[in-house]
Amino acid sequence: MWLTTVALLLTTVVIWTALQKRKRGEACPAAVAPPPIVQGTALVRFLRAMARDGPLEVIREQLAKLGSVFMASAPLGLFKVTFLVGAELGFLIDGVTAKPALTKK
Repeated sequence: MWLTTVALLLTTVVIWTALQKRKRGEACPAAVAPPPIVQGTALVRFLRAMARDGPLEVIREQLAKLGSVFMASAPLGLFKVTFLVGAELGFLIDGVTAKPALTKK
């Protein structure tokens, strides 16, 4: 009985200290901010422009506005599409086989 109580107390202390560290904001130094997300009314405008101007023109506009990596999120979070656009991201795709490359050449 006392062994179970000590184990429960020890587990509680470990979880408590982990939560306190998390609240203080001691985040991983390598954390990267997520890309901008096109959602809500902006998503509706994005889809209308895709139908009107064509996908290439719309993606070029979003590249100028949001940068080389952006996401489009469906309502209610059903799915997300990530767009990787621009010459600086060319190392991600091997042009001959069109498969994602794992290393930068």
